[in-house]
Amino acid sequence: TDGNIISYDASGNPVAVATGSAGQVLTSAGAGAPPTFAAASSDFVKISTTTVSSGVASVSLTGMNSTYKNYKIIVNDIEQASHSNGYFRFINASGDITSSAYYGAIAGAFNPYNSGVQSADVGDYNIDHGRVTNFDFSTNASHASSFEMLIPNPSNSATYPYAYGQSFTNSQNGSYVISQIFGYTHTTASIVTGIKFYINDGSNIDGGNFSLYGIKG
Repeated sequence: TDGNIISYDASGNPVAVATGSAGQVLTSAGAGAPPTFAAASSDFVKISTTTVSSGVASVSLTGMNSTYKNYKIIVNDIEQASHSNGYFRFINASGDITSSAYYGAIAGAFNPYNSGVQSADVGDYNIDHGRVTNFDFSTNASHASSFEMLIPNPSNSATYPYAYGQSFTNSQNGSYVISQIFGYTHTTASIVTGIKFYINDGSNIDGGNFSLYGIKG
């Protein structure tokens, strides 16, 4: 059949390896057995991508479970409807966790256009969200921002869920450039199944690519 590959079985007789599906790879079955087509396997796997091209109130990335020990989120080309901070909340089986029990810190520096570098440190305690930056994202595609974060072992019910990462923020439509690291935890042990991103003043997210990856470990 078109697409088959000729191989040999353990007795040395010719056999046809059945055609796989689109995207599959040829996988060895070891000595003495013909190979087979199977889905590619990796320790770093993209689970989903949400692309925003028009205004939405929030973006939720779900699907975290015990399949992977760690999860990574990469977000780029963020635009928003007004100049406000980017927030996030963990999601569990009951929905996004809104209780005022998040705390964390942000550290970094910002550079006003054609001016000197200044500190961009901030700390939060007993608030109802985490933050990837304490500056606002811009409102046009020419000055988009990006961030990435890691969520370790979200299926562990015995630990406080937490996330940490780094961000590059092109703020006030290019008036400020901010480079920061951040880390936030929630002080109630819970299994986390996802993360919700939104803007603090309720304005829309107008653009961005939000991707969720699983990492074995």
